Amino acid sequence: MDEIFKDLAREYGRIQYNMARLKSVERLSDQSKGENFVLAYLMKHPEKTNPKEISRTLNVSSARVAAVLNKLEERGMARRAADPESRRQTLVQILPPGEEHHRQIQDRFLKEVSQMLEMLGEEDAGNYIRIQKKLLAYFEKKQKEEEGSHEFVKP
Repeated sequence: MDEIFKDLAREYGRIQYNMARLKSVERLSDQSKGENFVLAYLMKHPEKTNPKEISRTLNVSSARVAAVLNKLEERGMARRAADPESRRQTLVQILPPGEEHHRQIQDRFLKEVSQMLEMLGEEDAGNYIRIQKKLLAYFEKKQKEEEGSHEFVKP
């Protein structure tokens, strides 16, 4: 690997380390974790969905999904019920307080990110988004390749 990329990788690591220590960055990253992430999924799937689907789609353990759903139910934001078509399945549905909470989270997220992008300026903000899309495509491709290499191939 070219030495310049190793140096840049070290600098990237230092930046990520320092960013992770900032409360404002922590608040922003919390927008896409845990309860907020599950609420966002439920908002996009207003018909009842099951916890297995949430776990698979969000790439988190079923135990983590169960813990999040427990908290959401306790706060009256979501409801689990047996699937009338298959008693062995559990269905999850977002409730109005969950929808409202998600809207508030989304509003805060848009405000924070808009301020960050405005600070960068129009050109740098556009470049930042372009680079993020490029990184997303890279990691999606890498994940597909890794998943493909673990598949059992019949002789």
